[in-house]
Amino acid sequence: MVKFLDWFKLIYYIELRNPKATNTLTGFDLVLASQQMASFDDKWYYGFYSIYQILLRLPLFWLLQGR
Repeated sequence: MVKFLDWFKLIYYIELRNPKATNTLTGFDLVLASQQMASFDDKWYYGFYSIYQILLRLPLFWLLQGR
């Protein structure tokens, strides 16, 4: 669903089960990311704040936040 709504391609996806991808991420907590949604915006965020950061990048949700 997120890929479909990401019209401007602002979200980059990384496979958690791919060690080549996750080993290159500075400050990334793989254990926490396997339990909660993770996102990056100058630093790593997990959980509900991460979901909020993702929604900020989806144009359809801009209407809900008054942008």
